[in-house]
Amino acid sequence: MVAILALLTLILLVQEWLVRRPHLWLWLRMGCLSTTLIWLGWVLNGQLSVVQVVAFVQSLFNGFHWETFLIEPIIFTLWSGVALGMLFWGRGVFCGYLCPLGTALALPAKLKIFDWLHRRRN
Repeated sequence: MVAILALLTLILLVQEWLVRRPHLWLWLRMGCLSTTLIWLGWVLNGQLSVVQVVAFVQSLFNGFHWETFLIEPIIFTLWSGVALGMLFWGRGVFCGYLCPLGTALALPAKLKIFDWLHRRRN
């Protein structure tokens, strides 16, 4: 998870250079989407939810205990990365790169899997 966050940080730091090279950007983007869906979503079960945010807010009022958050270290690490990413780049870090559900929706669109359905409706 730390390696994924470090690579994502590097990508975001050099994103202007990357988007000037559309072929490289496409392959890198597809790799990020695939990694998020398969590794983060299916293998690690790293889907963030509002429940985790509510638990964090409640812990601020009822006493913060590290043990509560370190039960799932992947989720804790992912939330930490998302929080830092949102400070610098906004919600696009999570929604565009680290959300397995968003990836499951974006990957077929990038691969143009459902284009036949749109052509059929028109």
